[in-house]
Amino acid sequence: EFHSVIPAGQTAASFLTKAKLNFFSTTVGHLWSQSIGGETPSIAINKDGSLIATEWNVAGHKAGVVVFDRDGNIKWEVGNPLNVDPLTSGQQRYPELAFSKDGRTLFLGGGNGSIASWDLSSQSIIWSHRTTWSSSDSTQQIRLISPEDDGSLLVGSGDGYLYSISSSGEILWRTYIGSWPDGYAESANYIFAGGKQSTYVVLLDKKGHVLWEI
Repeated sequence: EFHSVIPAGQTAASFLTKAKLNFFSTTVGHLWSQSIGGETPSIAINKDGSLIATEWNVAGHKAGVVVFDRDGNIKWEVGNPLNVDPLTSGQQRYPELAFSKDGRTLFLGGGNGSIASWDLSSQSIIWSHRTTWSSSDSTQQIRLISPEDDGSLLVGSGDGYLYSISSSGEILWRTYIGSWPDGYAESANYIFAGGKQSTYVVLLDKKGHVLWEI
C-alpha cells in the first residue's frame, strides 16, 4: 500500500510495508528513499516539488514531522510542536499535512484534533486551534487540510465538523458532516463532503451553509 502526491511532474510515495518515503520523477524514475520509521498517511509536497514533508519516528531524531529537500536531505526537523501523544491519537501524531500555496507555511493536522500553521522560516507556530474531541477516542483527529486560493483553509476533523479557517487563524465557520471527511470534492461555488464514520453526505456553499444533506 502507498500514498502519493503529484506536483510539478513529480510524485512521492510512502510504501507503508517498508516504512519508507520514496521520491520519483516521472521522467527519470526512482530518485531516493528515506526510512520514516513506520506507517503514515501524511505526505505533503510544495508547489515546485522542492520540499517534502511527512511524519516520521526515527531513532536519534525528533519524532513527529520532518521536511526533506528535493534531493532527500533533511531540511528541517519540525518534531512535535503540538505535543501530540501517539498513545491517544491512533499512533499517528500528524496524520494530515499540507503546504500553503506560497510554500512559506506548513499546516500540521494533529492526531489529537489540533490544527496549526507552522512558519518554515522562523520554525515557529503562527497560530493553532484544538477542535473538540475526546481523549479516549483516536478517531478525533485532523484528516483533511485543503489550502484555498484566498489563503484560508478547509479543515476536516474527527469531531464531525468541517472548518473554514482564515490565513490569520480565525475560524470563519464550521459545519457538521458526521465525522472526519472520507469523501471530499470542491468547485468554485460548492463543497461536497461525506463522513467516514457515518452515511451523512452534505453539499455546502462556500460560506458553510448546508444546501442539502442525505
